[in-house]
Amino acid sequence: MIVNEEITLIKKEFSKIYDSFDTKNKQQDEALLLLVSLIEVLKGKGIITQQEIDNKQEELKRKF
Repeated sequence: MIVNEEITLIKKEFSKIYDSFDTKNKQQDEALLLLVSLIEVLKGKGIITQQEIDNKQEELKRKF
């Protein structure tokens, strides 16, 4: 019986971890969509150019 209880507890913990990752992924997806939308609006209004975006991406890649 103890083994079954331990297995049940382990399954519950894995479920919590999975739910945490699932929520985190959804939050990251929403944040990414918001950023892409913002960039597209700024590009559409001529506030930022694709070259400026590309330059910033390269700069950030070098930092990380």
